[in-house]
Amino acid sequence: MPKTKEPTLKLSTFLNLMEKNEGKCNHASKNVYVQGKIMYETGSWNTECNYSKEMLENMIFDTKKPMSKDLPFIPKKGPNADYFK
Repeated sequence: MPKTKEPTLKLSTFLNLMEKNEGKCNHASKNVYVQGKIMYETGSWNTECNYSKEMLENMIFDTKKPMSKDLPFIPKKGPNADYFK
């Protein structure tokens, strides 16, 4: 069976869906919603988050501030790869 790829989401759309469907949690620092919100607001990320690398490779970052080019992980593929060249 061929492998299908999920459509690419904008970070703002992901956060909006989480907020509308009660998927947000503001208490857990390693929660994907919390890290997504940090990325969206600041253009940076928490290096302890297990989701950040996956988010950088798979989501379109329409952040409020430009994404920092001084990140511990720079995506080589996905929708943000060209941004960091």
